[in-house]
Amino acid sequence: MALPTASLDLDASLRKAVATAIAGCPLSRQTIADELTRLVGREVTETTLNAWTAPTKETHRFPAAYLPALVRVTGSLAPLAVLAEAAGAHVVDTQTMLLAKRTELERRIKAARKGLEAIDAALPEVEL
Repeated sequence: MALPTASLDLDASLRKAVATAIAGCPLSRQTIADELTRLVGREVTETTLNAWTAPTKETHRFPAAYLPALVRVTGSLAPLAVLAEAAGAHVVDTQTMLLAKRTELERRIKAARKGLEAIDAALPEVEL
């Protein structure tokens, strides 16, 4: 496996994604902080949210362990996608994943039917 050649310092891009997720959420920053507190079991204040998203607060980093809670509260996959894409992966929502699985199953069923038809055609006339 080749080592990455690009920088994996994701601080600025993760801050921006977290800030965008918060800004795009219809909830107030205080409500987002309250919901994060409830979900992660640790106090998150509006001031903490501001520090996590401020480009000048380099020592205040958003905890990766809080990402699932942030995604659920804001509805945005963008912060999670920043980390996944840096690791060479992609993030898709559950509906997209299920549709892809369904499409793949339909393709397999169609191939299996063609296989059965080929076998049936090759069999001598026998009552099945």
